[in-house]
Amino acid sequence: MKTIKFIALAIFASFSVVYGQTTTPPVPSSLPMLTSKAALRSYAVEQTQVAYVSAYSPSQINSSQSSSSIGIGLPSGQDSADMLSYVDRIVSQNVSVTFVNKNDPANIDGTFADKFGNTMFYSYGSSTPQSGKLPTVYLAWYLESEIPISIPGAQSATVLVVGTNGMTQYPIPLNVSNGMVWFQTDDAGQGILSVTMNDGSVVSYNLMAQGTQVTPSTFAVNTYSYIDQLWSFSNSSFIDWEIYSNGGVGENPTFEVNQSVSTTMSVDVFTTEGAQSIGVYVRNKGDTVWNFYPAVNSITTIPVNAGTCYMVPAWNVTDFREPDPTPPWDAKG
Repeated sequence: MKTIKFIALAIFASFSVVYGQTTTPPVPSSLPMLTSKAALRSYAVEQTQVAYVSAYSPSQINSSQSSSSIGIGLPSGQDSADMLSYVDRIVSQNVSVTFVNKNDPANIDGTFADKFGNTMFYSYGSSTPQSGKLPTVYLAWYLESEIPISIPGAQSATVLVVGTNGMTQYPIPLNVSNGMVWFQTDDAGQGILSVTMNDGSVVSYNLMAQGTQVTPSTFAVNTYSYIDQLWSFSNSSFIDWEIYSNGGVGENPTFEVNQSVSTTMSVDVFTTEGAQSIGVYVRNKGDTVWNFYPAVNSITTIPVNAGTCYMVPAWNVTDFREPDPTPPWDAKG
């Protein structure tokens, strides 16, 4: 069993009370600590208030002479160099490990945490006894993969990763709990942080521009719609139509014809490679039967009733045909 010491740790949770109720702090106007991993590292240093360091060995035994774990409350206002020096001094004065196989290493784990116990940095290292002494263990402290950021009233959050072309590439959902957004450190400076609040509103921050709030833009949508390869004609007497083809393959058009009175129409359809249609299939709107009208000297003459009908050019398959169907994905081999 490890023996644990705790040195000078005091953690305080502060909140405002008005008439017996807590008041929610304001939403941050900017999040400059999220503009880069380097900036986030400095923020994590300022949030650090306690260190935990433990030592262990595969052949460790319990001993009243050793204390293998320690919690260290850190003096406020220290820069990182002073903080690290302080931790090293307290560890060297208070942490030891007893084990029976001198060929085993002493492994060291460390954690820097904020006032709520959330990890800001982690560390690990090891050392094997030499000449009756345990050499100094060099501990590199690494930024935790997720750092909690306080955004009061946050319900959910997403990082919209922006590519070098300035466009959003993909979203990364983040964990949110009790107004704390657990930000993934590798995403710092990579795009836009969008936060949905408990009241349904959304607050967004541009992590590529000082972490300032983004004002959303609303655009009216205007459309011009059409159906591919369907062409409409009104009160026309003649359709002269060329189809692009390559190797005798192309898209056969559909003609939608609207006439105010009954009339006779002439239709001439040919391809860019010189193929000529052999006639036209015609169906009146609402009917199910297609009637065929053959071409004479390349021209198809068609009696058309008042109203709407549909026309489809007919071909010799050796001259022109539509593309082969695309097989379903599971049949492509």
